[in-house]
Amino acid sequence: MDPDFLNNLYLAGGLLATMSMMVWRLTSANRRTVGQSIDSLQLQIKNLADRMESGFTRMEDRLEKVDDRVRDLQMDMAVVKDRLNIPTGDRPAPPAVARAGTSVPQAAAAEA
Repeated sequence: MDPDFLNNLYLAGGLLATMSMMVWRLTSANRRTVGQSIDSLQLQIKNLADRMESGFTRMEDRLEKVDDRVRDLQMDMAVVKDRLNIPTGDRPAPPAVARAGTSVPQAAAAEA
């Protein structure tokens, strides 16, 4: 056999072994990196879901408080309208108040 051929075959085999080792190391490192990225993304998604859930809970609590305040305000407004004789949909308008300088019958006639 030709000694140059054996020498070249030995070098080619070493080069093939080195390249296959490099490819193997790169793919295993890439798998680890992808696995860590997936784990990190899953953790971030879980944290985001928890934050959204707590945000919705706080929003529901605030809406309940606003609803309570609106109900209280509606009751207060009904009392104010009743005391000021402001007409509402379920109550007719009060009789007209006589203006200064007119008599009650004149005011009633003016209203009619």
